[in-house]
Amino acid sequence: MKLRTLIAWTCALVPIASLAQNTPLKVVVQGEIKPGACTVQIANQAAFNYGKVKVKDLKWDTYTLLPVIDRELHISCEAKTKVALTISDTNAGLVPFTEDIVFFGGHGKSWSPARQYGLRNDAGRAIGSWALRLVPGFTVDQAATDSIFSGDNGKTWEPSVGNFFHDDGSLETWSVPGQKEPVLGYEFVGTMRTQVALDRTGQLGVVTEVPFTGGAVLTLVYL
Repeated sequence: MKLRTLIAWTCALVPIASLAQNTPLKVVVQGEIKPGACTVQIANQAAFNYGKVKVKDLKWDTYTLLPVIDRELHISCEAKTKVALTISDTNAGLVPFTEDIVFFGGHGKSWSPARQYGLRNDAGRAIGSWALRLVPGFTVDQAATDSIFSGDNGKTWEPSVGNFFHDDGSLETWSVPGQKEPVLGYEFVGTMRTQVALDRTGQLGVVTEVPFTGGAVLTLVYL
């Protein structure tokens, strides 16, 4: 948040001779108010590691959902601050599916291919997708909150189920229960949840170990 104040006025100097002319003098006052610095931490260094997945456990003719993995998300601020989160996919465009997928047992509702995050192998080939959710139930300074989101850069806010879509400019944050306005706080704590969908083995053609990787860039926004 930046607040610049510009105050300008003119001063008429009293002439010491009748032929002297008024000289306008512009005075400018500027400043900047900075929010208290905040830090973001995700447990396990923000790694969601599925280990080794056996080919025999994957489906031949449709995608396979792997178990969900949760990590604690912790935002800590030096002063009471309004913050939000936005995110971008480091593998955007690498989603092999054409159908919507219901992640998180339906609690996060269905995800269209455009909203799924890309999953690739070491050769850069799309082999699946994943989804990310900020599970409702975050606390701010140990008080309960509602999840809210904005699709217009914070001008308006609506209730959120926690789906954290990428690269669409949407903002996710939290409010006092029953309200739709970002809450001020020192400490924001909750759960970040992921789930992976691997492509059908008939499409993957797996004959050796295939590491798979997904990634995203999380950005903290001061409101």
